[in-house]
Amino acid sequence: MKKFVQLISKSIFIWLIFFSQLIVAQINIMPGPGVTAIDMVENIVGEGIIYDNVTFTGANASRGIFNNGQSTNLGIASGIFLTSGAGYVIPGPNTSTSAGANNGTPGDPTLNSITTSTTYDAAVLQFDFIPESDTLRFKYVFGSEEYNEWVGSSFNDVFGYFVTGPNPMGGQYSNKNIALVPGTNTSVKINSINNGYSPGGVVPTGPCMNCQYYDDNTGGLTLEYDGFTVVLVAFLVVVP
Repeated sequence: MKKFVQLISKSIFIWLIFFSQLIVAQINIMPGPGVTAIDMVENIVGEGIIYDNVTFTGANASRGIFNNGQSTNLGIASGIFLTSGAGYVIPGPNTSTSAGANNGTPGDPTLNSITTSTTYDAAVLQFDFIPESDTLRFKYVFGSEEYNEWVGSSFNDVFGYFVTGPNPMGGQYSNKNIALVPGTNTSVKINSINNGYSPGGVVPTGPCMNCQYYDDNTGGLTLEYDGFTVVLVAFLVVVP
């Protein structure tokens, strides 16, 4: 069995299926507790994938399923979300630089290991699975309300996608993070993908970091988050 863990400290949207061009008014958010961790896994794995031992750690409002994403500038039509805040914050327009929710739940030590500060309010989805093919692949978007004003500060929201299991080259993967800035070994966080600017993109606070992967959503009409990445793709060669 191969363990497959998703961890988040702000918001992540994970791709599920191709979509039609139906245009709707707003992204549709379906949070927990009505949506269970098993419901979320069903939205991630493909047909024929065997999985079990599904667990979720975090606040109920911090997890769920979304659709109608094609009506936004997210770049993903449907899938799941994990956030350190609450799902109701996600729909736009962008009217605040500090929208969110304090869930009062712990962070995660594995996330702490890939960022520069202690994490809080982690949302953790974990399950075991047996892959049918030799490659694990997924699409995702990372967004945060800490953009843009906290870029370069000690507040450094982060996302990790960790895999433990057999390595086809020999040995074992152990909490191998495959959510990385493209072409690097750097984890995805606000200080590794940003435009280097303060609120409104007026005063530069530092160098632009991998800004080709960043969308500034200041004043955006369809999503609340102040900034998010373009659609990123992560993959890992596995033992089928």
